[in-house]
Amino acid sequence: MVIYVGIRSTTPGSPGSPGGNETISAPTPPVCSATAVNISAQSTEGGWLAEGLRDHPGTIPFAVTCDDHLTIAWVPIGSPGDPDIVVELLPEDPADPTAIAAALLGIVPVPPVQVGANPDTGLVAMSSWYWVEGYDGSTLSGSETLGDTTVEVRIRPERYEWAFGDGATLTTTSLGRQYPAESDVQHIYERAADPYQVRLVIVFSAEFRVITEEPDGEGGTVTVVGDWQDAGPIERSFTRPYVVQQVQSVLTAQ
Repeated sequence: MVIYVGIRSTTPGSPGSPGGNETISAPTPPVCSATAVNISAQSTEGGWLAEGLRDHPGTIPFAVTCDDHLTIAWVPIGSPGDPDIVVELLPEDPADPTAIAAALLGIVPVPPVQVGANPDTGLVAMSSWYWVEGYDGSTLSGSETLGDTTVEVRIRPERYEWAFGDGATLTTTSLGRQYPAESDVQHIYERAADPYQVRLVIVFSAEFRVITEEPDGEGGTVTVVGDWQDAGPIERSFTRPYVVQQVQSVLTAQ
């Protein structure tokens, strides 16, 4: 599971060492950490926690601390392991919607995808079935408002690229099908391995649009919604180890 944090400004970096060929470093992102919030029966009776649990069903709150700043992230229940934190520096100049869109696309949260497989341990010369677990292929979105300008972004899955660890690959528009249904993402291994690294890359098509509040000439404002614009593809990758064993023949006496 990954928690994406957008930071608008940071403290300046430090210069390189005397006599060296280093340049002045870029602004340094803050150090962030995430801790699960302890939920008691009393704490869910009202206030921000009760409202958050109502608005984000099936999640638990994590307190995300970046230096001296605190925010809350809602993490799906059952997400594997402790969440990783990815910090993205957002542009400080609100006049460039394209730069804002590019930064937002870097932090659009993707559900906790896992690579599903059946059987759990593969067998040489027998088909292994794969599928995308934890994501239904729906459109994902995000937005950022600066003054009278809002930038919205959305990403939609375009294709799924599979690498099965033995050199074989498959590109498809299908999520696969979870067992016991027969998946249309299948692979047959010719050799045993402990393990292969199966890699899934989801390639998304990305778009953004700009929404502004502008004077209407009569002392009020009017909302102007721009067209969706192509922002190019973005990728998210996921891996799982997959053990494949050789089938052993066993002879028994009659």
